[in-house]
Amino acid sequence: MIRLSLVGGSHVFHGKFFGAILNGCGEGHAHGEWSVGANAQRIEGARIVKVWEPVRGQAEVYAKARQVDEVAGSLEECAEDVDGVLIPDDVSLSHQRWAPLFIERKLPLFIDKPLAPTHEQAAEVVALAVAAGCPIMSTSAIRFSKEVEEFLFRREETVGDIHSAFATAPNGRLVFYGIHAVELLATIMGTDVESVENHGSPLDHWVQLNYTDGRRAVVVVSQKMRQIGGVFYGTKGYEAFHTTDSGYYYRNQLLHFIEMVKTRKPPVPPEETLRIIDICATAEKALASGKAESLSGT
Repeated sequence: MIRLSLVGGSHVFHGKFFGAILNGCGEGHAHGEWSVGANAQRIEGARIVKVWEPVRGQAEVYAKARQVDEVAGSLEECAEDVDGVLIPDDVSLSHQRWAPLFIERKLPLFIDKPLAPTHEQAAEVVALAVAAGCPIMSTSAIRFSKEVEEFLFRREETVGDIHSAFATAPNGRLVFYGIHAVELLATIMGTDVESVENHGSPLDHWVQLNYTDGRRAVVVVSQKMRQIGGVFYGTKGYEAFHTTDSGYYYRNQLLHFIEMVKTRKPPVPPEETLRIIDICATAEKALASGKAESLSGT
């Protein structure tokens, strides 16, 4: 049995979903606000055995709702007698602040998207992990969606070599939620972006990605959007899709993390994660400057 700690974010969507997939729902906690993930397929052989929150009461509620054995009294307790640690998004854009202790202990670590709100802060976390020899994983779950997997399988036959693309995400917050659309593009087209332009406005971003080989992609992150998806144009045709099965992609994301716990090999290189953060953060800079901005580099 893979034993995991969950640190922070227990009261937010991802933390609830992860707990439902790994532990199931406690009695009376498959409805209302705790219905998140209740119908998703369970993962056997791994379990959240400890939960910690800065506010202990939140951890106690989570432990009951997601059948967690122990409410830890400290981060140090969360690092004891476990095989890995989950740090879900807590909507603060600073959840990575809990990571250093676990990196020091070399515990395989999942840090929810975004790894950090800036490239510089994200690079600090990655540098700590590399220096310590600690495997870390930080991704959007969208790269593990059924639609992305199926598209990658048939892409050569239906689309061919991709030269242009269009990707969308709702919410309007570029680093916090636009990362889903950017990671969708990165999974399919890579991260070899040299500059970005932002022709939108706050909460309605229209971002052009300029790749070093001449390809172009547009990312729209807007309160007006309702779906995460993309359209890809290639030498043989085009294809459009949007992601729909959250139970599938969150479960698949967790399966990749569990495999990393076993092998200590990240499913996504930290350098790729840094590049994705860099693209998002540079797009915010481009909105402020009104001109094309080059990426910081990794």
